[in-house]
Amino acid sequence: MSGHPDDPGDYQLIRADGIDTAGMKSMNEATRARQGSWGVYFASDDVEALTARVIAAGGQLIFGTAKASTGHVAVYADVHGARFGVIDFTPS
Repeated sequence: MSGHPDDPGDYQLIRADGIDTAGMKSMNEATRARQGSWGVYFASDDVEALTARVIAAGGQLIFGTAKASTGHVAVYADVHGARFGVIDFTPS
């Protein structure tokens, strides 16, 4: 069990062979209002640099960049509005 910026006791990491591969948390009112209930995060070793690249390509920063106990995270929307996130699993 690891913390999350919105609800420290509710975020859980899922590991495969000792490597953080996924995470999950319960839905809140904001996530219930959105159409989908899944979010995808890609691993990155430089969230700040990736944020600059996403914005330069026309994407939008939705959340972050933020340090959390699970690592450095950010959530974006691409030019069509599809959301995705990135995480550097190096704990802060």
